Amino acid sequence: MNNFQEPSKGAFIRLLNLFPLRSLKAQWPEERGSKEDISISVLNSLSISNIDDFILSHFGSCKQHIYVLAHNEHVKSFPDINFSFAQKISKASNEKHIEILFLANQEYNVLLKNPWSEETLDFLWPIKIDVYEKYLTIKFVTLEKKISSYIGGETHFVTDKSLSERGIINALLNHFKEGSYPEVLDLHAGVKHLWDDDLVDSIRVNYKKSLSKASEAMDPDITLKQSDPDLYAVVSESPLYKTLLKNTGFDITGEVFSVDPG
Repeated sequence: MNNFQEPSKGAFIRLLNLFPLRSLKAQWPEERGSKEDISISVLNSLSISNIDDFILSHFGSCKQHIYVLAHNEHVKSFPDINFSFAQKISKASNEKHIEILFLANQEYNVLLKNPWSEETLDFLWPIKIDVYEKYLTIKFVTLEKKISSYIGGETHFVTDKSLSERGIINALLNHFKEGSYPEVLDLHAGVKHLWDDDLVDSIRVNYKKSLSKASEAMDPDITLKQSDPDLYAVVSESPLYKTLLKNTGFDITGEVFSVDPG
């Protein structure tokens, strides 16, 4: 059963506001003004059926939470993935890769303080799944943490969210037979391999010492391994937590990204 609900105009505006201004201007070069100005201007031309090109073209420009899972399925016979809470708006596949884009209905229940009242904010949440031999990625565009920006800065409390990343991952796992569930991978080895090969370097690191946790934040334009090899030697042998990395030679979108393999 598909419980996906037709989004409101506000949900479309909030969706476009997840993307940087440069993405909106690249998609609609004739438009001028702020993100909100452009969003309102193009609103009447948007629908679930025609938004996929914009999202796919500019997905890499958004902040994301990315999970990597190992699996034992062949790409050709990979289970068809559908969610009751999301609309599948794009799917492309070949023998080596499947790319699926979903828009999920995410609702925030918000309690406003002055005066006391309750409001529901609906979001269109972009989620992208890429399937390869032996592993898959599930990428969540990060929704705006400051809900106050959507309610005029009013004092508020978020009392409930309809969806969570962990819940969606569990819904994905339900597509597989018992005993063949994909496993969420430990990213320590992968991150450290890239770091050891000088493809990334850290500008802020959190790591585990023998009896405590420690953190290092580098000065502007300074990276840890380049400037302090002795400290890098310690960190490279330690469990990592939320760490900010600078791309120094890796073929990915974006100059800086964070990882939390702990």
